[in-house]
Amino acid sequence: MSHESSVIDQAREQFQAGNFTTAEALFREALREKGDDPRLMMMIGLCLQRSGRAEDGLEQLQAAAALDPDDPGIQHQLASALVDLGRPEQARAPLKRCLTADPNHLLARTLLGHLELADQQTRAAADCFQAALRIDRDHPPALTGLAMAQLRLGQPEKARAHAERAAAQEPGNAAAQFALAQAYDALGHSGFAEQCLRNAAQIQPDSGRIWAALGTLLGRNGQYADAVQALNRALKLGAGTNRVWLGLASSLQQLGRLDEAQTMVERFLQRVPDNPVGQALLVELLLDRGKTEQARTVIQRLAAEQGPRITLLRARLAEATGELDQAHALASELHHADETALADAARLLSGRVAKARGTAVIARKALQPLIEAGRHEPASSSLLADTIAAGGQIDRARDVLERLVNDQARYTPSVRARGARHLARLLDRAGEHADASQFLELPGWHHCELLQRLATDSPAALQAAWDQETDFGEKTAAIEDGRSNPIFILGWPGSGRDLLLAALDKQAGGVQLSQERERNRREALGLPLEPEQLRQLDEGRLRLGRKRFLGELRGRSDSAGKPVIDTSWWEMTALPALARHFPGASVIVPRADTEALAFFWLLAGYRDLDRMQSEYAAERRRFLHFKPRLNLNFVDLGLKDLLDQPAETLATLGASLGLNFDEPALQGLASARRDTPYDNMHNWPHYRQKTVD
Repeated sequence: MSHESSVIDQAREQFQAGNFTTAEALFREALREKGDDPRLMMMIGLCLQRSGRAEDGLEQLQAAAALDPDDPGIQHQLASALVDLGRPEQARAPLKRCLTADPNHLLARTLLGHLELADQQTRAAADCFQAALRIDRDHPPALTGLAMAQLRLGQPEKARAHAERAAAQEPGNAAAQFALAQAYDALGHSGFAEQCLRNAAQIQPDSGRIWAALGTLLGRNGQYADAVQALNRALKLGAGTNRVWLGLASSLQQLGRLDEAQTMVERFLQRVPDNPVGQALLVELLLDRGKTEQARTVIQRLAAEQGPRITLLRARLAEATGELDQAHALASELHHADETALADAARLLSGRVAKARGTAVIARKALQPLIEAGRHEPASSSLLADTIAAGGQIDRARDVLERLVNDQARYTPSVRARGARHLARLLDRAGEHADASQFLELPGWHHCELLQRLATDSPAALQAAWDQETDFGEKTAAIEDGRSNPIFILGWPGSGRDLLLAALDKQAGGVQLSQERERNRREALGLPLEPEQLRQLDEGRLRLGRKRFLGELRGRSDSAGKPVIDTSWWEMTALPALARHFPGASVIVPRADTEALAFFWLLAGYRDLDRMQSEYAAERRRFLHFKPRLNLNFVDLGLKDLLDQPAETLATLGASLGLNFDEPALQGLASARRDTPYDNMHNWPHYRQKTVD
């Protein structure tokens, strides 16, 4: 054996072992001895590619291809390198030369099929894959490619058969598992599809495409928590398609994590500002959070967009702002829309409007087609049950919701739990407490945003530092800078905070700080602050913090001389900073019995009830620790008073704070109270064993 042959053999051994740097050096040694050899140049190019020097490798492959344009193997490797570098159009020429020299080149036929598939040339792609399979009927890449083409051609059964053959040939082939998942999904077998996608993700955990498909499927099946994890992973892996961003936001919305969902949509719209689907989802989230004026602003930006979905959003906005006639008129236009889901949503909205107007017969008329067609999804079932119950037919209402709760095949646990909680509230209000209790067993689905806020803004070490703090010094004197102290609002879910915010949104006399700038205001105060850090702030720093906190009011003529309202949620460890920056500021403290709050959380479907109770108790102790020591004007707002005598309670509160809670404010409170557990809270003693920690 010649020295040259020996070196080449050693180089091939090193290449096969994955030692590409050593293999490159040996191939170069052989090339020096043999002179220009396109095959050796090709191997050097492959070594460079696989050791992370893709551009250098491409140069070598191009040089090899130029020396021997008729070598199909070299031309195929050059085409593959161009595809890997994101230059598929440039890859077509070497592929053509390869197939001219060798029409039966299996890998080239398959690669050309994938290029055609990427270019949406589905029929041409299918022809390429079929030609490849005539060369080797069990070639997995051609089988998976043909399966994907057949899915686009509306042939899911054929796609499944080819994907199953590919998976049988190579069970560890992620592409085969992915294709099989798509086929199963197209055939309605979402459980099998999910398992195949999980297999693919385990085989190829760094594939954003696989995680994106899994997250999309999970979200569609109501597995929102798992969908969030999968879609977040897809984003981190660079698979940030529109579907992934909006699917992630939608799943967060379904979990009740509305702050995070809105942030996600806003980040998406920074990338794609004019995307109408993203704009529409932002409107939905704003309406879900009661931010009607902001929703109106976004809808105005969508003025050029016409179509049924925008009409539905306008109807939702009209409903949220109490313009029920307009909401009814807009929704009625869509009852027979071509898109079934949209028509159903419009009928559902009509049902809600009719219920709000006290016209149960009209509500049932709007919803009945959904029930008759078997499309009684949770929202329409719940609304229909409400309208039936309003007529005193509790047993019929119970039957509607029990069908939903017991349908384990059709509905996810979280959907069934929502139906069960709704039924529990109806039975509780009817005095059937024992029956109501049995429908409180399914676990909650609703994520409490405040728990995440506490973990982020008030970590355990900071809480411990403030819990031990007793030296608050002298109560700070007022800072004379011509700026008014804001009015702050505390409170947890079920305390009446949400009702007060709804009334404040409609009140006259005060000006609200933007919720969108809440983080900016926190940063203006330097939060979070430990006790020693707060003590070190001099008057100059305090004045600057006030200026930045209230900076959005500069130039606003409508704010002159009016009370300023900050609707942000504040953790207790932020109160000392508020007292230093805004001495004497009013802080509204909604108050409810602890046991009643726990019952509200249970009925509202919150998860982590034990943690909520523990964190609430700790925050309450912290508040009682701070209250006598801080220069803040704490204004007590009893929930019972707010529920039983809203007009008188708001009038008293308004008089003390310079606010005018007139009829629109009362309507806003009433609207926010509707379809919530507030009217059940007084019955908490009947469920003591379920709410006591």
